[in-house]
Amino acid sequence: ATLQTPGAPQLSYAKEVAPWLGPHAGIFLTSLTGSSSTLLSLVKQGLLGGTASSAFPFGSGGAQGAIVLDTSNLAKARSFVQGLARHARAHSTSYKGVAYESTSAGVAFGVVQRFAVIGSEGCTV
Repeated sequence: ATLQTPGAPQLSYAKEVAPWLGPHAGIFLTSLTGSSSTLLSLVKQGLLGGTASSAFPFGSGGAQGAIVLDTSNLAKARSFVQGLARHARAHSTSYKGVAYESTSAGVAFGVVQRFAVIGSEGCTV
């Protein structure tokens, strides 16, 4: 599914996402690199449903954009995002005072205010 980031084990929506996910979510793209069908694939998959894609859609060599998820439990959301970043071997960095995690493949993970944000590094903070 779309939240299956590089290096992360198979996700369980009920155990890992539902406990913190808020009522709103969105995906935005600032450019399509690689496959022009990225947006259609993301819509077909939904955030967690459908057939898992072979690769995370964002980062260098992929679409430029991010998934933005509202949170109902900020501590659990932060723990989830940090876990994904750890599996992806991301390192800590910041932009204009906002701390986030980034991989060498250009995937960024962070919590900004009350939103969990995962996507290409240039688009996530």
